[in-house]
Amino acid sequence: MKSIPYSRTAISLLMIICFHAVSWSQDHSEEDQKVRELIYKFGMRGYEHIQYNINLDSAEFYLTKALDLAYQSSNYIIDERVANYHVLLASVYRTIYDNTKALYHLNEAEKILDKVAPESIYLASLYHNKGNIYKSRNDFYRTKEYYEFALDFMIKHGYQNTDDFAFVFSNYISLLFELKEDKLAEEQLARINLTKLEISPFISHRIQITYANAYSQLDKYDLAESYFKKAQQIIDKQGDITEYTNQIIKYYYNIIDFYIYYNKYDKALRECDNAFSYIESLDPRSTKSKITFHADILYRAASVYFRIGNLDKALKLSNM
Repeated sequence: MKSIPYSRTAISLLMIICFHAVSWSQDHSEEDQKVRELIYKFGMRGYEHIQYNINLDSAEFYLTKALDLAYQSSNYIIDERVANYHVLLASVYRTIYDNTKALYHLNEAEKILDKVAPESIYLASLYHNKGNIYKSRNDFYRTKEYYEFALDFMIKHGYQNTDDFAFVFSNYISLLFELKEDKLAEEQLARINLTKLEISPFISHRIQITYANAYSQLDKYDLAESYFKKAQQIIDKQGDITEYTNQIIKYYYNIIDFYIYYNKYDKALRECDNAFSYIESLDPRSTKSKITFHADILYRAASVYFRIGNLDKALKLSNM
């Protein structure tokens, strides 16, 4: 089994393990403590091999042992803990592109959560990840179905102030455009009223970019630009934003591409300059990331100069 990075599902479900490691309810008091601790030990070893060692063979081994022992133990309660081990194991199989096994474990986790925690946000994560698997299979209509399950679930249960909500909403809107369902995309954009949501600035920032890109695809330039400006205002108001570096860089990629698409070359170059300034402000120890970001913006700047006929400048930037 190849050792490559794991999916984000593993982290989003880790909280379940951590919670049950320190706080068992009365329902768990009749469990065999040694069995419970051994299952937890196997589960944590599996997680550690995903998170720290990136050793997926060992992760699969320990998570499978945790599940086998849980199901074999007559007095161990099958609850969120077991659902989490299924999801972690699904993330392993998802990473190595064994989507059949990944779906099996997501389905098993869903059955458990439907019984013991039917309002848990982790159900929305399951739906989203199922959608991502079907998307990788080019089964776009089942992808759409599961994205809608996830989105409806989070709206119904008040989970809009989460990274998962922003990811699902963004992926869903993008999918609708891929399916040429522009009218439905516009209807879904109108469904979310950001002014009435209590969401963190960077979740709002991510959703503003989703709106901006969507209205750009709908050929509504002014509306798209207004959402890009709102996203920029959020950045300007924040202090230490190193945690969201990748998101901010993607914002610059998007707005530069937006202006290039609409032949607004002066604005595109201005945003290139803003992006260069932001990259220079990053931690100098992040050399590899800064080089990558810088190269991406250089490419866009060179593209602009090529389009306006300044071939010397374009060539110079391409060779930097």
